[in-house]
Amino acid sequence: MSKGTQKGFTILEMIMVVAIIALISIVSAPLGLQFYNGQTINGIQGQIGDSLTRARSQAVAQKNDSQFGVCVNITSGFTTSFVLYQGASGPACSTHNTPYDETYQVLSNTTITFPGSAAEINFAKHTGTPSVTGTTTISWNGLTRTVTVDSLGSVVEN
Repeated sequence: MSKGTQKGFTILEMIMVVAIIALISIVSAPLGLQFYNGQTINGIQGQIGDSLTRARSQAVAQKNDSQFGVCVNITSGFTTSFVLYQGASGPACSTHNTPYDETYQVLSNTTITFPGSAAEINFAKHTGTPSVTGTTTISWNGLTRTVTVDSLGSVVEN
C-alpha cells in the first residue's frame, strides 16, 4: 500500500446509504402506522367484548344478587368511556350501583354504538339474557370493528 492511499467511504457511497435508509423509512412508516391503528382498534374491541362477557357471567353467577351491564358515556358525539356496572338497566346508566363501576377510558374520536342506538346492554340475573341483541360497532380513526351479542347473551368479536 502506498503512503498516499486513504481508507474510507466516498461521498457517493454515503449518499447511496442515506438514500436507501430514506426509502425504507418512507415505505415502512405508513405500514407501521396502519399496524398501530389496527392494533389500537382491536384493543378497544377486545375491551368491549371482555366487558360484555364479564357482565353476562357476573349476572348469571348472581354476583351480589344483581344484574350487570355495560353502558357508554358520550360527549359531543364521541364515546369518552364505557362502564361495566352492577344494577338495573336505566337511562344513560343512571340507575346502577356506582361503587362497583369499572370505567374504561377510550381514545378521543372513538364511537361505540350499541344495537338500536341503545346506551347500554344489561344482562338479567340468573339467565344472562341481554336487554339488547345485535351488533355493537366500534369506530376509530377511519377503522371499524364489531362485537355481536345474541339472544342467549353470547358475545362474539367479529
